[in-house]
Amino acid sequence: MQERQAAASEETELERSVAEALRIIAEAQAERVDAPVRTARLRLATIYGVNRLRRRLSRKGSAAA
Repeated sequence: MQERQAAASEETELERSVAEALRIIAEAQAERVDAPVRTARLRLATIYGVNRLRRRLSRKGSAAA
């Protein structure tokens, strides 16, 4: 009887843990698509892309010279 109760208790705790993890994931996803965060992420991605392109062109230019 106690084994059954312990197993049920563990299962309930696991369900709560999973539910909490899913809630945290949902909050993080919602935050990522929030307008200010999304705008900042897109801006940083653009800057990163431009810098990569600039470095690559610089390497090609110095290699051709």
